[in-house]
Amino acid sequence: MKYNGVLTLHPFNGKVKLKRSASRVLDESGAVIGGVSAYNVYDLNGEKIAGLSRVEQTDGGEVRYYEGYRSFMVKGDFLLLESGAALGRIIREKERSYLVPVIAVLMAVLAAAIIIISILGFPEGLSIPGDAEPVLIITDDGDGWGANDDLEVFDGYIYPGREGSYDFRIENPTEYTLEYTLTLTDENDWGGRSPMEYRIRMNNAYILGGEDEWHSMNDSVISISPLYFAKSSTQFLTIEWRWPFDSGNDEDDTLAGEAAGIYWLNIDVSAAVAGQE
Repeated sequence: MKYNGVLTLHPFNGKVKLKRSASRVLDESGAVIGGVSAYNVYDLNGEKIAGLSRVEQTDGGEVRYYEGYRSFMVKGDFLLLESGAALGRIIREKERSYLVPVIAVLMAVLAAAIIIISILGFPEGLSIPGDAEPVLIITDDGDGWGANDDLEVFDGYIYPGREGSYDFRIENPTEYTLEYTLTLTDENDWGGRSPMEYRIRMNNAYILGGEDEWHSMNDSVISISPLYFAKSSTQFLTIEWRWPFDSGNDEDDTLAGEAAGIYWLNIDVSAAVAGQE
């Protein structure tokens, strides 16, 4: 496969990694330069380099504008710089016309929220060695987590084609090893299936999913255990999330959008001293 790194910001290993929702973009010689979806422009590594900023209807048809490290436009089947210079032709591997059900969702996007349900519980009556308080310290770039806190995991609204990630840290300040469980559940107020898929990294290695593997809440509750936490240590976790644009569940997506519903992701972290029942 030929490729052209004109859009790629980081080293490329020769394997094109595009999102499932993205169509390939080929330069005039037929080399792949990246991908484009309804909402994002991607480089050869599958990294988002621009996001949809506005859509305009013109006499010549729809024009989609993307902003990021550079400004791009999509006109018909071509990806261009905002100056009008053509970068490549979009190869739509399967029909991605904007179906009526998907349009309905976009007109009434889904409000998103996250709630932390519980932090930590030790077995009642357990004798804890040392003087440290039996707590985990959980923080993100803002303040520390507290029970039943609202956290900005989704940063506003979610809709088909949107994706992102949320970073946080869990610190074990005690002098003993902890064994803990991370559980994700979700709920919504429109009564349909969950639209979201997840994968989780700890210290930059996947503990749920993988490069091409996502987990849906409709399959089962996401629960990861046991995770061992050495004394006086910190673990770095990332929850990656997406609402697939081409999920195959247009009726359910439409139901969510028409209801202008609310979606909750619940995170539960529980722990005990390792080896204790």
